[in-house]
Amino acid sequence: MEVIKSYLDNIFMNLPKNKEMERLKNEMYYNMEERYHELKIEGKPENEAIGIVISEFGNVNELLEEMGIDPEENKGDYTLIDVEESRKFISLKNKTSRLIGIGVGLILLGVSLLILISLLVDRNLILQTLPKNTRETIPVIILLLMVIPAVVLFIYSGTKLQKFKFIEDGQFDLTSDV
Repeated sequence: MEVIKSYLDNIFMNLPKNKEMERLKNEMYYNMEERYHELKIEGKPENEAIGIVISEFGNVNELLEEMGIDPEENKGDYTLIDVEESRKFISLKNKTSRLIGIGVGLILLGVSLLILISLLVDRNLILQTLPKNTRETIPVIILLLMVIPAVVLFIYSGTKLQKFKFIEDGQFDLTSDV
């Protein structure tokens, strides 16, 4: 069945990437698979059954014409990405990944400092002159001072990547030079 799938992938490679084409491709695959199984039940060898299936379904352009689909009309919901755009995305993804890493590091540092300072306060090794409530609040304040910039970095990274959300959703196609 991989042969039929590859055949369909090659046929639909140059056609617009939209929901209608995706539906047509899936429908054709289902019909071809069903016909293949019928031929196998009739006793045809695998290669012969695949050949018959492919020849019976004919030219995709004829099928598109029969269904009233113009491949040049409506290039689809997918965005075409060229080399320059792909480089911008990769560069931005690298930068935002570093920012997210720094944010995670800040949170881990804040939690570590919370634990360390809490232990030192509990053992009366630091901040002994302050009232008990203040001594217990300081580690939490330090944690928040680490979490706040981390959250800002997360939000900033998310907004920067928002214009490339269609890539994360898989709603894109690459030009042949990419």
